[in-house]
Amino acid sequence: MFIFFGLIFLSFKIKSWWLTQNFFFFFFFFMYFKIPLYNYFLNISYLFGMDMFSYLMFMLGIWIISLVYMASVNLKSNYLIYFNFLMFMFIIIFYFCFFSNSFILFYIFYEINLIPVIILIYGWGYQYERFKAGFYLFMYMIFFSLPFFSCLLNLNKLVFMYLYYFEYLYNLNLYYYLFLMMIFLVKMPLFLFHIWLPKAHVEAPIAGSMILAGIMLKLGGFGLYHVLCFIFKFNLLYNFYLISLCLLGMLMLSLVCFFQSDLKILIAYSSVVHMGLVIIGLLTMNNLGYFGS
Repeated sequence: MFIFFGLIFLSFKIKSWWLTQNFFFFFFFFMYFKIPLYNYFLNISYLFGMDMFSYLMFMLGIWIISLVYMASVNLKSNYLIYFNFLMFMFIIIFYFCFFSNSFILFYIFYEINLIPVIILIYGWGYQYERFKAGFYLFMYMIFFSLPFFSCLLNLNKLVFMYLYYFEYLYNLNLYYYLFLMMIFLVKMPLFLFHIWLPKAHVEAPIAGSMILAGIMLKLGGFGLYHVLCFIFKFNLLYNFYLISLCLLGMLMLSLVCFFQSDLKILIAYSSVVHMGLVIIGLLTMNNLGYFGS
């Protein structure tokens, strides 16, 4: 793994597009043949660990980055170094998000993920409206990020800070439930909080659209998968309302997709629909829903 990362750094200096692309493909297949055949938790260190789910999600990130290079061959060579730096930054963020044991560390890199996405939209977008799309994306994420962080600090539970050690939190209220959930539901995104996604898809380059649809939405599902384990009591009380909202949104946005002529907007709305299925599967709180999601 360290050899591949070193070769990727070397490709920045060589300025070879196909070489960098092939390195990411080799990195993906290297990880593919190292897939663990067990489904229990593997502790890498005090701060990092993984299970089968997080390993497969990281593999998905490597695969999407490889496809991003295939779809961006017409990029001007003058900006290749900056583009490579952003892609490598994405890989580091994916590693810290999917292999982190700490909720605080996961939260930090979950939010840092916004930086390369916005740079990608601003730097390689096509129209002036890309600045408005980046502002929408930033405001939606930050508006729900700060309440989540305040909840982490107010709970003051060491076990809750550890991503894989579950302790049910019973002494909470509805506000805690919403603040802990909405940071992930907005990024997936949940219907009525999805306005940023069509704008970001339309203004982003092809690479940005692939990362938005392929990885960024799944990061929200990954976080939701972990936080649901801590608030089991509130899931039984309130998940029904969120499931109903998802079903309504899937129906309405599916009808909207029939009348779309812009392919990027169609992809954005269809992403909201299929991520609605993922949200419903997770909120059912049973094994069939988890595996289906």
